[in-house]
Amino acid sequence: MKSELQNSKQCEQELRVQIDNKISSERAARTELAQLQGLNDDLSSRVQGLVAARQNDKQNLAVMEKRLADERRIRLNCEALLANERKNKRQQEESALQAMASAMNK
Repeated sequence: MKSELQNSKQCEQELRVQIDNKISSERAARTELAQLQGLNDDLSSRVQGLVAARQNDKQNLAVMEKRLADERRIRLNCEALLANERKNKRQQEESALQAMASAMNK
């Protein structure tokens, strides 16, 4: 009977050690889980910030592309006007030269 009691106490002690180990492991796991959740929250925030920045960049790019297209269109119009003005000026100069030549020939 003493032997049984001793075996029972030893078994109880071993079970208590196992319980303590499990509790310790659980605490460590909970601590690690909390750290991982914090890291996950940080990474999620960074992802959201990057997504927002990317969307903002897309909007800015669209605005800049439109502005560039407008500026190109305006430049082409200005070049066409300048070419027209040069052509008109040449025609006026040629007309003036012809008028002077006609006046000299008379």
